Order: sequence, then structure tokens, then C-alpha cells
Amino acid sequence: MKRFRNFLFSIASVSVYVLAVGMFSCSGDDESTDPTPVESKSSAKSIVSFAVEGYETEVDEAGRTITITMPGFIDVKELTPTVAVSEKATLSPASGTAIDISAEATYTVTAEDKSEQRYTIKVKYTYGLKEFKMIAGEYQTTNGKIDHVKKEIVLDAKFSDIRSALLWKNTLVTEITMQNGETISPVSGSTIDLADPEDHYVHVSPTLDIPYKVVIRNVDNTLRYFVLNEGAPIVYSGSNKDNFFPDDPDLAGLSSNAIVVPVLSTENVTNYTNVRIDISERATISPDRTTIKNFTNDVQYTITSETGAARVYTVRVVKKSLIIINEYHYYTPQIANDGSVFTEHYNSISEITGAKLISQEGKADVACTVSSWQYSGSKQLRVKPTAAFEKGTYKLEITLANGEVILIKPIYTAG
Repeated sequence: MKRFRNFLFSIASVSVYVLAVGMFSCSGDDESTDPTPVESKSSAKSIVSFAVEGYETEVDEAGRTITITMPGFIDVKELTPTVAVSEKATLSPASGTAIDISAEATYTVTAEDKSEQRYTIKVKYTYGLKEFKMIAGEYQTTNGKIDHVKKEIVLDAKFSDIRSALLWKNTLVTEITMQNGETISPVSGSTIDLADPEDHYVHVSPTLDIPYKVVIRNVDNTLRYFVLNEGAPIVYSGSNKDNFFPDDPDLAGLSSNAIVVPVLSTENVTNYTNVRIDISERATISPDRTTIKNFTNDVQYTITSETGAARVYTVRVVKKSLIIINEYHYYTPQIANDGSVFTEHYNSISEITGAKLISQEGKADVACTVSSWQYSGSKQLRVKPTAAFEKGTYKLEITLANGEVILIKPIYTAG
């Protein structure tokens, strides 16, 4: 009996032991399955230091700019900086890579978490030219672009505006500011000869005399004159589309940069060999002046200024039975209402046989007699009302020998 009780005790002890081991093992399994914490990536992306041998540098973290200070007369286009950035960040371009300081240079710092920060390089000059202006008259001022690498001062201006200013003031002078009080020759206030715009200005640094070339470039890209039949008995001159009456159906679809050339309806417009085109000084034209001879359809010319600015002009030749030379919307001729003679320059496909003034205010029309004679590249029409008539506004109606009746666009003011 005693032996049996001992056997039961042994079984109980073993059961307790197995249960304890199982519980311990389960507890251990639970702890081993806990997830491992993920370490966050750095967002640091600053330029810690920036150095260029021989020059003073400064990093403005708030403004994200890096300033390199150097003399203005130094002949440097490229620099090779040594750059340090935040830990775990990368830099583009890399430290030790040459950068072009004649144009805007930037650095991009990329943090470990892929966020980015950009820094802009600025060059500060301690000596030499700081500012250069050209002054034409009272209101025309052009700021020069100073290139310390090329040693050039480029002034981009409209030559026509400069010449207009010179008509009033007759002066074209410089206003020059130096970085640190150095002297310059010619001095500020000297005149510039527009006909010879490449004068050399010499600034005097503390140790060197460096010449800067002054280059004046014309920004204008205007098609100034367009003429067909240059040198022929009848010459056809083009004018800007905006000079004509907007309700003219011949102008449909044209932009403001359009030249309209009225020609007689009997003209052959397929083979003009004497085309005259005048453009802005130093500008170029494409296609060239002699390429296009057929003006049956609209023709486009591109005028490119000396500075590279391009403007496209559309040229449209329109056929008319009668061309009054001054038939523009801004032309408001004054005539006397006492029966005095008035004249117009014209070309027509048929002789003018009659004319009358048509009242625009419901008054009586005015019968006129007409005569004409050749005058230079056109004819001159002499119109004489048959009697005195009321003051007011009138349009001129013309009758051709072929039976056509044409109402002239401008409104004549009589009185």
C-alpha cells in the first residue's frame, strides 16, 4: 500500500513538471513572435559647409543661398567647390564637381528619406563694375547686363525709341556705378555714339586696368515697309491691318501683325520681281526678300531681332477696282461746304466718270463734277461740288466708266 501511494505521488510530480515546462515553453513562444521596431529614416538635408579655395563663401540656410565673394575683374567661369552635407544625405552635383558661375547654378541635397532641398549659388563682386545704364533723353533708360567673364556690357534697346528720344534731348549718356569707388574711363556721364556702339570702357581696379566692351543690341523686330512694283508706274504700298476699316471683308481672319497691300483687280499677283521690304536695323527676315514672288495667297515672314526675338507677319494682297491712297480709318478729311474743290490720290481699273457726297445725317446728297490727272505713282482726283451745301458729315461715292459704283470709307466733315 505504501508502495502504491509513492507511485501515485511520482505520477503527480511528473504531471506538474510537464505542465510547468509546457507553460514555460508557451510563454517563450509568445515573446519570440513580437515584431522588431522599424528605425525611421533621416530627413536631414542641409549644406553643412561650402568652400572654394581662394574665395570667401557663406551659406545662408534660411534663404537657401550660397554666396561666393570675388573681385569683379577675375577671369573665372568655373569653380570647383568642396561641399559637406548632413549625415546620410547626398548632394547633386557632387562635391568636387566644377560648376558654371556665369549662369545660375544650384545644388540639390537629398535626405535619406528622399526629401530634397535646393540651394542657389550667388556671386558677389567686391571690385569693378556694379551697374551700367544708358540714358537717352529724359525717359529712355536701359540697364546694361554686365558679364564679368566675357568682359562685356550688353545694352538691349529699341533703336527707334532711342532715336526718338535723341530728337528731343540730343544726348545718349552713360551712368556707371562701381563696386568699391574705383575710377573708370570714360567717366560716368560720357556720351555713346550709336553709329559706333562698340566703344571700350576701362575700369580701374586697385591693381589692374580691365577693358569692357559696350555692345548695344537692337531688340526691334518690325516689318517697317512693304512695297510691290517698286520702281513701276503704279506702286502698291502695304500698311498695317489696323489702319484699315475693321468692317472690310478683305481683312477677315487677319491678326494685328498683318500687312495689307491693296492692288488693282487687273494685276497679275503671281510673279512680282520688284518687292521692297524694309525691316528693323540688324534684324533678319525669313524667307528672304527675293524668295516669294506669288502673292495669290497670304504669305508669312518672320522678322528676328538682333537679340533673337522673333515676330511673324502675314502679308495679304487684296484686289480693288478703286484704291484711294488715304483710305484709312483714322483719315477724316475736312472739306469746305461752299463748293470749293478738294482732291484725292487714287488708282483705278477704269476712269472715274462721276462723284457725289452722300450725307450721313439724312441731309440732301451733293452732286459733284470730277476731273483727274497723273500724279507721280498715282492719279489725282479733283472733286468740285456743284453748289454750296449744308454742314455735316458725308461719304464720297465714285462712279467708274465700267459702271461700278463705289462708296469710299472715310467720312468727310464739311463746314
